[in-house]
Amino acid sequence: MAEQSLCKRKVGGSNPLLGSMKFLEKIGDKKLYRVQRPDLPSRTYIIVNPSSRKIHFDPTITDFNLYKLATECNETFLRFADKIGLFRGAKAKNVCELILVSGGFYYHLNQAFYNVFGYSLPAGFLGARRVLRPKPHAVISYDNLEAISENNITIIGDTIATGATLVDSLYYYLDRAPKVKKILIFTIAGGLPGARVLAEIEGDIKKRYGTELYVFFSDGIFGLADNHTDMHYFHPDSILPAESLRAAERGLGRFLGERLCIIWDWGQRNKNPIGHLEGVVRICRDLGKPARRILAKARQRLREREKSL
Repeated sequence: MAEQSLCKRKVGGSNPLLGSMKFLEKIGDKKLYRVQRPDLPSRTYIIVNPSSRKIHFDPTITDFNLYKLATECNETFLRFADKIGLFRGAKAKNVCELILVSGGFYYHLNQAFYNVFGYSLPAGFLGARRVLRPKPHAVISYDNLEAISENNITIIGDTIATGATLVDSLYYYLDRAPKVKKILIFTIAGGLPGARVLAEIEGDIKKRYGTELYVFFSDGIFGLADNHTDMHYFHPDSILPAESLRAAERGLGRFLGERLCIIWDWGQRNKNPIGHLEGVVRICRDLGKPARRILAKARQRLREREKSL
């Protein structure tokens, strides 16, 4: 398969950012691309996956259906990481998970790792809260790293918008953890600003800690709205494989693809589905005909919650 060339908007000068997207592997109907561009981490990948697109296109998916889709997305990530050799030579006891509370809880990496490899993941925890003012940063209020092994491969599942929470968490973790050989980051929804911030620290992390960074995105690297939170398929900064672009045109349409966040509030969507669905209703009722299907489904899901057990 030929490379897809990338030429995004001009950023900070007269020269456009040039890059390429190279097909690497296929598992069933899932594909793995490597993306190379000067403003991205040197090991950046996009996984094309129908399961992640279901999460992106249908915000009424919550509860166990969301759990199943998120777990499948993580299984696919792990299979591709294994296929390109990222676990080669590693022992099961030296692969661990860093959970950023609370959003990381809902990636279900431990379940996915067990489904793929037959082992549970030792886990470390960071209580990381995102603060947007005066500039985006993380406040770490809690840590428990007692299960983290020496010379490990650390896997992190997290939604990435500005990247501020993740970057601050990485430095906090690496300053306290035993030696970390590799960090594999997987995101079901990842924004371009976050990717750029990771690119800025990649060299420093390698120099200071000897740690290699690998970042896997789901179906695209998305442009970020002015609120520093919402990510959109049809943002001018989004980097999308051709398959993901065509799927978004069919599954969302350009009108909704420019207005609806692909992930919404990931924490709320998982821990407070009623609040999430009420938010979907509030937003979609103002978007007219293109959002009627989503609006009707969200209202139906809320009505179902009124039923007696």
